Amino acid sequence: MTLTTVNLTAPGTWGALRLGRYGGLAVDALPAPESAVLQALDGLDGLERELDEQRVALLDALFAEVPTVEDSRLRRRVLSAKRRVFASAQSGLSDDPRLDGRLAGLCRSWDRAVGERDALLDELSAALARQERDLAEALRRTLADEDFRAALAVAAPDFVRALQDGHVSTSSAKFLRSIYLYVARTSRKTSPFSGLTTVAELGRPARGRGVALVAYHLAIALLQAGVLEQSGDDLRIAPSPVKAQVDAHADLALIPRHVFRDGIVFREETVVDAEHVRGWADRVDGSGPITPRDVADSVGGRDPETRVRRLLDTGVVRPVIPWARTQDPYDVLSELFVCGVAAVEPTEIAVLRQLSERFVEASTDARLSLLDRVRTIGTQVFDEGELGERPGGLVYEDREATVAEGDPLALPAVAQDLDALAELVEPEVFRSHGYDLMVSRFVALYGRGGVCRDPLSFFMRLAIDNDGDPEAMTALRRDLMIGAEEKLERRTGVGPTAVARHLGAYLQFAAPSIQALADGNGRTVVNSFGSGNGALQARYHRLFGRDYRARLRRHIHSLWTPETVLELEVWASCNTGQAACAGVLPELRLPGEPQGLLGVGLDELRLCHDPATEAVFLAGAEPVGLAYLGLTPQHLLPSYFRWLALLSDPWVRFPMHSDYAKRQYGHRNRPRGRVAAIPREQHGRLVTGRATWWVPVQREAMFPAADVAIVRWWHAFAREHGLPTEVFAHQVGSTGGSTNDLRKPLYVDLSAPLSLRCLERWLAPGTTEVVLVEALPDRTGHVSRTAQDRPCVSEYVACISWPEGDDT
Repeated sequence: MTLTTVNLTAPGTWGALRLGRYGGLAVDALPAPESAVLQALDGLDGLERELDEQRVALLDALFAEVPTVEDSRLRRRVLSAKRRVFASAQSGLSDDPRLDGRLAGLCRSWDRAVGERDALLDELSAALARQERDLAEALRRTLADEDFRAALAVAAPDFVRALQDGHVSTSSAKFLRSIYLYVARTSRKTSPFSGLTTVAELGRPARGRGVALVAYHLAIALLQAGVLEQSGDDLRIAPSPVKAQVDAHADLALIPRHVFRDGIVFREETVVDAEHVRGWADRVDGSGPITPRDVADSVGGRDPETRVRRLLDTGVVRPVIPWARTQDPYDVLSELFVCGVAAVEPTEIAVLRQLSERFVEASTDARLSLLDRVRTIGTQVFDEGELGERPGGLVYEDREATVAEGDPLALPAVAQDLDALAELVEPEVFRSHGYDLMVSRFVALYGRGGVCRDPLSFFMRLAIDNDGDPEAMTALRRDLMIGAEEKLERRTGVGPTAVARHLGAYLQFAAPSIQALADGNGRTVVNSFGSGNGALQARYHRLFGRDYRARLRRHIHSLWTPETVLELEVWASCNTGQAACAGVLPELRLPGEPQGLLGVGLDELRLCHDPATEAVFLAGAEPVGLAYLGLTPQHLLPSYFRWLALLSDPWVRFPMHSDYAKRQYGHRNRPRGRVAAIPREQHGRLVTGRATWWVPVQREAMFPAADVAIVRWWHAFAREHGLPTEVFAHQVGSTGGSTNDLRKPLYVDLSAPLSLRCLERWLAPGTTEVVLVEALPDRTGHVSRTAQDRPCVSEYVACISWPEGDDT
């Protein structure tokens, strides 16, 4: 089918570089809710209502009958019948000829309904048993798929290894719950991870390519070990920056510390009073990078190696990253450490060097073997257990889709939805008060129209480690409380270093096919918003290659006025996800980051104030733009990185026209302690909020032990509050870092005991509320197809911008 395209020009401009994300399994990898189960539940609901209506009349009649019965045995039977009716059991009096006609009729009607209910309960038990068997068989069939197993080996190597070795029974409840969660994630969600979700550039051929990277935190740890051991003649150490301040404030030092904890890897850059490290700093030649041996010679003493270790531990000095931004670090490390390092043999470093190429095409067994070797190396490098007992996240993989579908976002009907969305969200994108704070602090130090010739010193001052920054917190609160009129006034004045006003949108379509979507049928559903500056697309530049990288650069440059736009890198030396994004543009060189040939050092630029716009900007001979393209969201960046990112992107982008925003901020005034139902929010075809239910968690009531009881409770709950059978659950108040799976939504089939047991265990201890959201699109409304022409879940990423001076 040929897709008719349209040009989008107003309001705002939708960028041409768009992505699709596709579930790695077909939607029907999880069978649809069993019709026999639903019919039995509906029948039981009807019979229970009928019994509730009959119970009062029958009990009144029996109560009135007791005093009139002279036969003691009959009286005992009537009294017994009362107790049985209270217990919803058959009365046992239907055929007794001694009862008057009305009471006998009531008993016969009651006993008939109870009998039908009991028969339906038996049917429900049998249907649930069949459903569980069919579901278990479907899960086992899916697990036999080699592509799925190969992707799952990256996400859960221990689980797949146990299956391969026969250490897990595929009929056990624990196995079924585990594999159900993985299949649900892969078939009903689009969170890119290995082959569990694939990606494609819309409108381009999809060739099934893959890219794998060995974890960069292993590389940085090997480098640090080599510095301590003085293992390589080509290793270099650089002093951490110590900056003088423009006022009477003491000099400041920038101290690095790597964090490797529970799969969360980053590098802190703490700003402290330089006096805390002055004694050590004075021992190091600060003129530039030097070798570890030179440092040992300069600090002297009876044990110079220990002193060098202390310098590294305190952050006074830091290793110079020897690999370039787009270079595999293990290529360099294998040449630096020809004799090995940190108990890691040269042959093992060679394994790391070769793994990236071998891993993509490797079978499941081969992947497990490679992952085992990487894990062994990891435990040698991190010999104090910093990565946990069973380290994960040691190989990063992205996979391209194999089926191209054109560009659904360019269909005329969808283009109208996008324009409607742009009109809704445009007033909600405005300059942050945090940017104003940064500008006012600059002016206070350097004056109106002032120039700072050492920008790092200014950003370090903003990030000095103390008891917090009350002014910055106040600025954040003002962003959340700002009125509509002030938002309109805050759409300009950010200077040439900053990106144009922009927004990235994550969208899904609810339609039975692309053709139906093209015909104007179906809905466009907004999931969430993010950055529109190119960061959403930068992650895949290694996967899609040189031509994609050129298109991405054009997209980025269209959002900045300067000819030169630099890339802001954060943690590309140690965080694999961040490193995957790096290398699209020439970089802004920062301490502790890998460098490229075309980069520009922050110390080579000036930070200037423009009184006409009340903006600050970076400039060399001319102003330069700055693009933060990292995978870690900008608001999660710490220390001076956050202020640099704010200089790059000072826009508040949090419209309430998405499920995510409403869940986070839109329902804070809902009634607590009872179910709060929020209807779907829709603007024509455009859905900006799915139907949602905030549900208090009552574990004992929600999750009874028996399968029949658990599905009956949830069916009654769904009927009472209008829930569909298939929903997504969102954790409320869960804790943990950005890799915590408890934060990811969970697909739940309210008619399947296995699915409900997974929900029970997925809820974090102490959780008092869970958010249930309608599954939209439902299983009949997915437009994308697998290579086998089966429906699969898909999500689309598009970016919109409003250049400065746009009057929309």
